[in-house]
Amino acid sequence: RVQLPVEVIDRILQTLLEGSGRKFSSIAAFSLASHQFRVVAFRQYFSRVQLKKIRDINDILWFSKWFDCIRTLTITSSVLASKAIALHELHVTTMHISFALENFVTLTSRILVDLPQLPSTLKSLQLTSLPRISSALLKKIAKVCPELEELHLSVAERIDDSCCWGCLEESTTCITHSPLGDSRNSIEDLAVSPPSPLKQLKHLKHLSIGVLLSHETVLLSHINDHGAAEVPEDGDTLSSPSADISSAPETPASQQPAHSDEVVDGYSTPGIRTSLVGGGRPLHEDSCLPSSCPSCIQSHSIRVRNDEMTTSIKVAQVLRGLETIRWSSWFSSNCQEEDDASRYDGGNPRWTKLWILRKGGRIRVKRHPW
Repeated sequence: RVQLPVEVIDRILQTLLEGSGRKFSSIAAFSLASHQFRVVAFRQYFSRVQLKKIRDINDILWFSKWFDCIRTLTITSSVLASKAIALHELHVTTMHISFALENFVTLTSRILVDLPQLPSTLKSLQLTSLPRISSALLKKIAKVCPELEELHLSVAERIDDSCCWGCLEESTTCITHSPLGDSRNSIEDLAVSPPSPLKQLKHLKHLSIGVLLSHETVLLSHINDHGAAEVPEDGDTLSSPSADISSAPETPASQQPAHSDEVVDGYSTPGIRTSLVGGGRPLHEDSCLPSSCPSCIQSHSIRVRNDEMTTSIKVAQVLRGLETIRWSSWFSSNCQEEDDASRYDGGNPRWTKLWILRKGGRIRVKRHPW
């Protein structure tokens, strides 16, 4: 009699579940073969759990003996607030929490109070549809989840471009999607302030911050002035050279000796080197957003993409273990960046990703893997 390794059986069941949308009916017959097979089937089925409503909690409580098998958990803020499941007792490594129903009024009371429930075993945490990303939130995450390797915080999902100009404008008024002020120093503040509370996350390698590194007036001017702008036909592209490779000292200039090279904008003059790489940037699907507006792309894309590069370097100087960083962006550069966003946002193209390389006492960032 030939015995298959348990790892092979797990892989077979995983493939069956993924192919059926994780319906138990796809492995039900297997679970009836024997007690051992039933244990393997239930362990694989409960390795990934999704709870969107309170009713889902009532259903899963019948199977509480299998909670130790949960490794990936997707829930909503209402499920988190119910405290029906002792999350801190689970051995979950990946968790996604949607705050789509939250607003500024309930943000503090709901999120900051409920986050201590999270298990300390988390390696990956995703908080989406946030009204804003605050320092208090980051401090709480760093305290509750010290073993995080991947952190995804996003506001951009709340920008509603699915209906009309009115809905778009209304959806942007109740969130902080573009936290930059009028001063250019706000880029410096944004690059240093948010990462600082995360410095105690010694294992953090991948960071996604779902805010736009463009001034909020980019969207406002687009709504007011470019609503009737003609969008190029399918297949047309707009080319704009932007910073696709940059480097800087691994230690911020403010911490270097006073006799170092002349400092400009926080970097030594020979220290930061930026390569301008031209090339076609395919337009996204036709929508009422700056990402598909030729006027906005022409006016803002180069500056915004350069700011994304500069800010990423500064964040990498604060978070020494960081390997990749992602930002929400109206001006993501290519299809590779869009594809990478799909695992969080259902294919939402409003993301740009940068890879970080540390070598010879310098930090280099690029929009493609090294």
